[in-house]
Amino acid sequence: MTVDGLSLATTLVLGLFAGSLVTEALLLVPYWRTLKMEPFYALHQDFGHRLFRYFAPLTSVATLLPFVSAARGFLGEGRQDPIAWLSAVLIVAVTLTFPLYF
Repeated sequence: MTVDGLSLATTLVLGLFAGSLVTEALLLVPYWRTLKMEPFYALHQDFGHRLFRYFAPLTSVATLLPFVSAARGFLGEGRQDPIAWLSAVLIVAVTLTFPLYF
């Protein structure tokens, strides 16, 4: 089995995305919950834009890249890969949970 660049990039981006979400959930959110309202808003004002600059492109790429990888089979550049489609479906499921939390 050979690994092509697109599959490798998809795997790396999804791993970085998953690790970032777990890090935020296990480290940042519990700390934020210990803060009173004023210090939390002060931190949010200082760091909110930094988190957005990190997560916005990562979320976009992690959402689009699995679809590009899965659709590649339709474009005649490879075989249909059920694992690629599974990753595309799962990233949609993860992305759809964002409005439930935020």
